[in-house]
Amino acid sequence: MLTKTFRDIAFGPSLVKIERGYFRMGSDTCPAEMYRDETPARERSVDYRFSVGQYPITFEEWLPFVREAMPSSPLRSFVEEVVRRHALLPAVMVSWHEANKIGRAHV
Repeated sequence: MLTKTFRDIAFGPSLVKIERGYFRMGSDTCPAEMYRDETPARERSVDYRFSVGQYPITFEEWLPFVREAMPSSPLRSFVEEVVRRHALLPAVMVSWHEANKIGRAHV
């Protein structure tokens, strides 16, 4: 169950707390559009509390990080162009390592 949203820093994203507990992942039915590893349904546990963004990070929110952390990267011009046209689209093509750097920059 989601809790109230909060921000850990003034300019950071809206976050929700995820409590410890169990949930069911996957499905016992197998529609044609499912991947094989999405079935059967199984119980999974969350062993610790954590917070996660309420909404996906947008290109507009990602751009300041790209400008600071990757000033000469070809990715910067791509992100700037996307922001000019579609600033509020969820950011895509973000690696786990880039997302981790963004997270550490907000701590």
